Amino acid sequence: MCGDVPTDSQPFRRSTVDIAMLTPMQRRAVRARALAVSYESAADALGMSDHTVRNLVWDAIKRVGVHSLLELLAALGWLRVPPDEQG
Repeated sequence: MCGDVPTDSQPFRRSTVDIAMLTPMQRRAVRARALAVSYESAADALGMSDHTVRNLVWDAIKRVGVHSLLELLAALGWLRVPPDEQG
């Protein structure tokens, strides 16, 4: 899932996937993993095992039809690219 490089006027992509495609548990796991450094820290934040978080995230990836967490976050419109710092 490749896209154009965003410009400063459009710092992030719009969602290409309806979040309702994911179960509530998948949404929680994907969000926690996106905010965490690792599956283990996401699991700690959610109070579940890292294997459960990993399985929920990978199930969400398969459901959306992408190949990685990064592609899933991009498809959901959950990635933001900071403006170019010049100077």
